[in-house]
Amino acid sequence: MICSNLLNKTRTELEQIIENKKTPVLVYGSAVALLKDMAKGNTSTLQWLADRGYGKAPETVYQYIEDYSLTREEKEAAISELLDLRRQAAEEEQEEQKERDDV
Repeated sequence: MICSNLLNKTRTELEQIIENKKTPVLVYGSAVALLKDMAKGNTSTLQWLADRGYGKAPETVYQYIEDYSLTREEKEAAISELLDLRRQAAEEEQEEQKERDDV
């Protein structure tokens, strides 16, 4: 409620809020940050206040999930292939290490 209220104030009204010694800290800090950002052309405080005051815009995420069901044999073959690749990479690494050690 505070956030949406601040977003509906004029610059003069925000300055009056800042000058008032009885302004709560949250309102004071938000008003100061909003005016400073406006002076710099920055919108981060404005975005923060809008997100809190009105809620973030919904984000639509589209997903496509394909069923990749494998038989037990296909799974075992895939695992075996990956283990072979891992073994080959380890052997190549050992050979390279021996070559470096020999130099």
